[in-house]
Amino acid sequence: MTLDHCSDQELLLLVKEGNTLAFDELFNRHWEVLYLRSFSLLRDPATCEDIVQDVFLKIWQNRDTIQISHFNSYLQTSARNGALKFLAKQKLEARHLNTISTLELLYHTEDEMDAKELESEVLASLEHLPKRCREIFVLSRFNNMSNGEIAKKLMLSHRTVENQLYRAIKHLREVLPHILCWHIFNGWY
Repeated sequence: MTLDHCSDQELLLLVKEGNTLAFDELFNRHWEVLYLRSFSLLRDPATCEDIVQDVFLKIWQNRDTIQISHFNSYLQTSARNGALKFLAKQKLEARHLNTISTLELLYHTEDEMDAKELESEVLASLEHLPKRCREIFVLSRFNNMSNGEIAKKLMLSHRTVENQLYRAIKHLREVLPHILCWHIFNGWY
């Protein structure tokens, strides 16, 4: 059965009855114009294909209740609205991404500032320790040397290094009580 002689309105009536051949005929007649309409706004082939499919999918899904008096106008408006919705969504996503990037930058900067302030406080507090104790602490915590490496470098016993680190950490806890959080996050003690 060939339906190419039927008008759009006649095909639409057949679609309402569930005729898939009439639906295919409508799609084949109009998909290219809708695609080009969408493409003129978006310049994105895959998205334009999705928009055309969505327009026809809605027609098929609502075929029982849909009332369309000017089929061409309906299709054009649906395609344009689909493209505009896509652009609005894209703009909103871009705005959200920009906001998220800004917040991440602020948090990162704040974290860096907090770490630098904390490091300054620690270094200032270390000035009150004996020179060897301070040196062992700096090698351990700022140069990431193991206790064995420090003992070998300074020609001390492993136990002496441990005692000096304990002494430095105890001092810092007394002088800077809030430093306990930093210990937890950086694996001290």
